[in-house]
Amino acid sequence: MLRELLIDFRTRFKFRNLQVHISFEVPTVESYRLILRALKEEDLNALMDLWGDEETTRFIGGIQTRASAWQLLAGLTGHWLWRGYGLWGIIDKNSKKTIGWTGIWNPEGWPEKELIWSINKAFWGKGLATEAALAARNYAKQKMGISQPISVIAPTNYSSIAVAKKLGAKYERNWELRGNVVEIWRHPT
Repeated sequence: MLRELLIDFRTRFKFRNLQVHISFEVPTVESYRLILRALKEEDLNALMDLWGDEETTRFIGGIQTRASAWQLLAGLTGHWLWRGYGLWGIIDKNSKKTIGWTGIWNPEGWPEKELIWSINKAFWGKGLATEAALAARNYAKQKMGISQPISVIAPTNYSSIAVAKKLGAKYERNWELRGNVVEIWRHPT
C-alpha cells in the first residue's frame, strides 16, 4: 500500500525521482543458545524449510509457496513499523542458521497481544522454542512494557501447549478463530 501511495504521489505531482526511506530499529536479544534479531529477506530460504513442511505448518496456516512466504515475511517485518513490536528471527548460535521466529504480535482482529513461536522441525525437542519465547517475553516486558501476553493455540497442538506450560502460561478460555475453536493461554507477569 505504501508503494502504491508513493507511485500515486509521484505520478500526481510529477516527482518521479522522489525516494522515501523509512527506517525502524528491531532490537537484538540473546539467550544462552540463541540470537533473536530482525527478520531479513535473506532468511527466506531457511524459513522455507519451516514453511514447506506439512507437519510444522499444520497449526500456522499450512504449507506456503515461496511467493506467499515472502509476503508473510514482509508482513511480519512490517509489524514492527506499525505496532512498535513484532517478531524476531531465531538464530541458532551453534549452527548460525535461522531456525524460526518468535515475538509479540497483534494482527487485525486479534483479541490482544500474543506471544508466538515456531521452530524448524530439525530443531524440535531441544528446548529451543521455550528458550526463544522466554527471551522474547522477557524483553517485551522489560523494554516494551508488555506483560501477560496470550498465546493462541489449537487444542491438539500438544507441543505448543507444552511450551506454554513450561513458560508458566495457564489456560484461560476458548476463542473462535476463522471458524475453529482455539485456546487462549495467559502468560504470567
